[in-house]
Amino acid sequence: HEIEFFTYQEGWLTRAQRPWESGSLEWQHNVSRDRYCRLTAWEHYDEMYPKFRVQIARVVERVQGKLVVKVERPSFELFGVDFINDVDRHPWIAEINRSPRQLEEDKPMLHALLDLVLQERKTPQTMTATPVWERLRPGEA
Repeated sequence: HEIEFFTYQEGWLTRAQRPWESGSLEWQHNVSRDRYCRLTAWEHYDEMYPKFRVQIARVVERVQGKLVVKVERPSFELFGVDFINDVDRHPWIAEINRSPRQLEEDKPMLHALLDLVLQERKTPQTMTATPVWERLRPGEA
């Protein structure tokens, strides 16, 4: 069995209170945990989302042979990927979080993730948001 990887198009942007400065450890220059806007609402989304996927695909290619597939039952892992964008809008992976913080507004994303894992639609119809998970294809980097 092959491990499948997906990216979530409706992620969140956070931002620091001040632009990053080399060598500064002041909290105002560090990325905050406060959400700023949905990724799809960001003015640079169409340009940056494909770049984010390329960076993630590069990491996946490097670790794929080291990951174990559990074939006896459906399972999943949720990772959060934090990017820093430079002045030329090149994304750099700052960190990958194994257990990213989830809030109430993330329920549609989590329901859609379970739909993928269980391979059946169980997301409540009352959820109006349409979460979009996009499969990361081999060789996308």
